[in-house]
Amino acid sequence: MSSNAARVSWPRFDLKTLLLAFAAVAILLTPAHWFGVPYLVSVGFSSALVVGCITAYGQDHSWPAFGVAMLWLVFAVVLSMIVMVFFGHAFFNAVACLLLAPCKLRRKNYARVLIAVGVGFYAITLWHGAARVRELLAYKAKFPVVSLEERLAFEKDDLSRHDSTAGAVPLSPAILANLSQQEEFVHGELGYGSRSWALRELHENIHQQFVGAAGFGIARMMYVSPWSMERERSLGFESQIRGPEPFADKLDSTHQAASLDFVNASQWGYLRSPQAVAGFEPHGFASNREDWNEEPGLADRWQVTRLELVSLLRHDEPRVYISDRLPQMAALAGLEHRPLNAFEKSALTKLKTTELIVINRKPTRIEMLGAIRAGTNCLECHEGARGKLLGAFSYSIQQSGEEDSID
Repeated sequence: MSSNAARVSWPRFDLKTLLLAFAAVAILLTPAHWFGVPYLVSVGFSSALVVGCITAYGQDHSWPAFGVAMLWLVFAVVLSMIVMVFFGHAFFNAVACLLLAPCKLRRKNYARVLIAVGVGFYAITLWHGAARVRELLAYKAKFPVVSLEERLAFEKDDLSRHDSTAGAVPLSPAILANLSQQEEFVHGELGYGSRSWALRELHENIHQQFVGAAGFGIARMMYVSPWSMERERSLGFESQIRGPEPFADKLDSTHQAASLDFVNASQWGYLRSPQAVAGFEPHGFASNREDWNEEPGLADRWQVTRLELVSLLRHDEPRVYISDRLPQMAALAGLEHRPLNAFEKSALTKLKTTELIVINRKPTRIEMLGAIRAGTNCLECHEGARGKLLGAFSYSIQQSGEEDSID
């Protein structure tokens, strides 16, 4: 080979340059611990964008750099639903190139400005993302995974008191239709964007939530928020029944609304198994008797004046919990309870097989017993078969202006 042959000239780096490069790479890679591959993809595109603009820049011909910036911006628009942060950087980079085009800066100073724009944009993005990550971690600690076995131990006691080998009682078509309606409603309460979904994401897909929180995920992906886990319950039922006499369909609707409010699937949280549940809140009513808007003296209205929970599983015999407030499962341990009255005993037999509600009409008062049954979702925690009678509500409904009493 000729001694005059061209030789490859390798760039030389001093120690200071190598240390600065090493520090820059280390800083660049640090957020990848939280945000992973989407972050690195975004940073990679942003780095190529800045290098492309600087390469195309010339002090006397600076507009080509702006053209390159606009091409990258168009590319970023295409990727905006996947890498949203890169789109934001491409936009601000294009604005900077437009403003710098007539300034005739030296390439070194031009490069410094574009690098500063990119670093500043990512610094703000990461600061916001880190704050959201800390918030998500705090909520994960606030809603830990716990077991419900101790809370549901009374059901195992009930199985030991009764013959657990007895066959399931066949249910009437009306009860089965009602169960399907209840399950459809519950399914909606547990779907995408619900509190249950948010808690599941928090415990099972929290890394994906980190990515989304910082803006490196898919733009249309729904992210976990404090509102989704701590929102106020929106259910509740109307305690007044309009009309000269509450017909069966109105009474049925009243009980349906009370049952859905009491069970309130949005408060179940995330259920991995009965031994692993996050964010569960005991069954109870969102409203209370003080919230009922009573308007006495109106002859065409009837008022729910008493609503008590009938317990079928916690005691040797069914008992009715006595309270001035609406039943709350978390408070049952401290409540007095009474035996069933004559109507409740008779009605309970019918609830077990053929009826959703049983009604006893009197001239100015109606007694009603309504079933609380296990839907498919309930059986993820509760023992028994679909349609099992878990409890009941005992109602007294008075014509306006009449006094309530318990027979």
